[in-house]
Amino acid sequence: MSKKNSLAIGQSSLYSIGHGNKAIEKFIDELSTQLRLFFTEDVSTSDSISRVVNERHFKRLTQHIEDAKSKNATIDIGGKTNAEDYFIEPTVISNLPEDALVLQEEIFGPILPVKTYSTIGDAIDYINSKEKPLALYMYSKSKKNINSIIKNTRAGSTCINNNVIQYSNHNLPFGGSNNSGIGKAHGLFGFQEFSNMRSVMKQHTKGSIELLFPPYNTLKQKIVDFTIKWF
Repeated sequence: MSKKNSLAIGQSSLYSIGHGNKAIEKFIDELSTQLRLFFTEDVSTSDSISRVVNERHFKRLTQHIEDAKSKNATIDIGGKTNAEDYFIEPTVISNLPEDALVLQEEIFGPILPVKTYSTIGDAIDYINSKEKPLALYMYSKSKKNINSIIKNTRAGSTCINNNVIQYSNHNLPFGGSNNSGIGKAHGLFGFQEFSNMRSVMKQHTKGSIELLFPPYNTLKQKIVDFTIKWF
């Protein structure tokens, strides 16, 4: 898969790649290899992967997987679960219909739905057809594609050729856009966001403010004309 044809949308919610069976096959192969490097062949025995936080979210995520299966989607990687310790194997799903549950909300779990596109314009249209994401990630060597996506989409934050690391940089504001959140946090941005600034203005007992009051004579008109012309 060429990095020119890859795009991640949302907060751990969607990975979209260039069209064609070969592109998908290569992506799945590369991802499968990387997962084995991360977590060994039997993921459930790895100390490097966490469990789902509680039963409610475990049931929610397993429901997404079962719903995808019922809609004849393809489980390309993973899919195994263990309710005893809230374990869900890293799962990659393709050939999803638009009404699949996993495409309707932020996932916050080890499930990666995959969609394909033919042109960058198609990908941009898909992003804009949804609520504005908290984060948008793209992988590309093409400056043209990168600039086109940034220019024509909205997101709380954007990261190029990596993911999540923008959250750790406190020199960057982090937060959502419209539906994904209001306001920005981190560093000075967080201080300003969670502060309520108070403005104070003091008029000296003797000053020129009286020039703004009636009656508006010739002198005052000249002052107004001068101000408009030079300021």
